[in-house]
Amino acid sequence: MQQTNIQELANKFWRGESTDAEERELRKLLLETDSVSPQLSALKSYFAFTATVKSSELDEAFDQELQGKLLPKRQYRPIRRMMGIAAALTVLLASVYFFKRSSQMEQIAHKSEFIDTYADSEEAYAEVKKALMMVSNSMNSGLAHTQVLGKFNEAQQELIGN
Repeated sequence: MQQTNIQELANKFWRGESTDAEERELRKLLLETDSVSPQLSALKSYFAFTATVKSSELDEAFDQELQGKLLPKRQYRPIRRMMGIAAALTVLLASVYFFKRSSQMEQIAHKSEFIDTYADSEEAYAEVKKALMMVSNSMNSGLAHTQVLGKFNEAQQELIGN
């Protein structure tokens, strides 16, 4: 009679239709019974295991061990630290260099006022005129070459157009 009751409760348990009271009764019957069928021995082992786990408590050592496994340990990495210092020094040196360079450029800008190289303005005018004539001659010689190319282009258009 007891075996059929246990089997009936086990079937309800495996189908997920048992109530909490029926599950407690099944647990009590299986743990109190010494000999059970081979089908129910796994269920008896499960209930025995849950009973022992339920009664045991976790201590502080478990928490520390778990945290040690989950949280990464900080490792001392001298190369990474040196790279950080080198990067900071590079930024510092670059900023000092550019600051000095900009201050030097400002000093040069303040110092550079137009200084006359010629005492006589007529002489300076003659030198400027001479330089501009040289540029003009160079441009005119280049213009002569482009006129030859223009004639060549016109001849090519006549050949293509006719």
